[in-house]
Amino acid sequence: MLSMPPIGPVQAATIIATIGHINNFEKAAELKSYFGWALRRAQTGVSFDRTKLAQGGGVQ
Repeated sequence: MLSMPPIGPVQAATIIATIGHINNFEKAAELKSYFGWALRRAQTGVSFDRTKLAQGGGVQ
């Protein structure tokens, strides 16, 4: 995690303490959704009407 520029030692430790172990999530999408980093799009027809971050904890 420390190889990603915005994540420092404190942020990495917080993430690890929060999730326990990466194997608690089957897919990367589950982890992103848990933290609220996953996008949720509302689409009608062929165009996207809205894009926002999903609420944390919800699995898409």
